[in-house]
Amino acid sequence: MSDQESDDETRGIGPGSRGISGKLAGNNKKPGRLGFNKKPGKPNTPSQQRQGTLTYVQRADIEWKLLRPDLPPGSGKLMKNVTLKPRKSHPNPKLRAALNPNHFLMWTNSQTEIYLMPPQSMTPKEESAYWRVNLYHEAMHVIQFAQNSNNPPKKYADMMKFEKNAYCETHKWINKTNHPPRRYSSQKIKDLKKQARVNCKYMRLEIKRVEKISGKVGREREYKNFLGLPSHDNISDLYQ
Repeated sequence: MSDQESDDETRGIGPGSRGISGKLAGNNKKPGRLGFNKKPGKPNTPSQQRQGTLTYVQRADIEWKLLRPDLPPGSGKLMKNVTLKPRKSHPNPKLRAALNPNHFLMWTNSQTEIYLMPPQSMTPKEESAYWRVNLYHEAMHVIQFAQNSNNPPKKYADMMKFEKNAYCETHKWINKTNHPPRRYSSQKIKDLKKQARVNCKYMRLEIKRVEKISGKVGREREYKNFLGLPSHDNISDLYQ
């Protein structure tokens, strides 16, 4: 349900997690790969980020630290515990393999861990915008987990509501927040805003459609199919 305007916008939404520029179920376009030098970096500084000497996780971490003051009031203490990690370090080998970088952007695994996939080739300003917006979306999931007795969703219906709210809140935030053009690509911010709006709209419509179906089992099946999740047996497998 992405509008598929560019290869940047082909990877995923997700359960307590995927990211803004993403495909909902059914998009088979394959994105390109990372175009930055991935040599180990020195201190995480914006100038080194611009020079491409940091890993993608280090570059994301710079934007995460810059983003935190713009997160919802009262979430600062919660966000201090959040760690960004590469997908390849996920401790669950089955889920690690299922988080195909061609289909997923990020994965909020818990109240403290966000796993990242390598981004596509972008200019430094585009990538800064990419991390800024997608990490805001993931921060919404961290807050949702905290408000859910520190747990991820236990039903696909809850997962849908988490995703819908994360997209809609991210769209609102993009509209009301300043994104300095000296650091962030205005076009990329615009594209990500559109994706957030489109995904918010279609998830609202899907929830409205599915809630008319009689029977919890049938509704859960519809939500699971719509979400296009990584391969799993039980919903709890997605967060172990």
